[in-house]
Amino acid sequence: VAESVQAARVRRIPMRELKKWFERVTYGQPLGEIARSKFITQADDIPPTFVVFVKNPKNVGVTQLRYLDNRLRETFGFDGTPIRWV
Repeated sequence: VAESVQAARVRRIPMRELKKWFERVTYGQPLGEIARSKFITQADDIPPTFVVFVKNPKNVGVTQLRYLDNRLRETFGFDGTPIRWV
């Protein structure tokens, strides 16, 4: 278990794969500002840090980020490691 958590902690998702994932999980979802975003990137590995570029960050709610967090963990297996959102 410890090895899988460590592997998830240092995992880097290829940009193309991350963009396709983002388009899939946001399509048709009521995510407000995040749904209008077209760009996401992984800024750092430890801890996994993701940046979603939005027009008005103050309109992004915790539940919207929690939705992305849960879908990211389901798809890429980041179990047991914290994920940061910027």
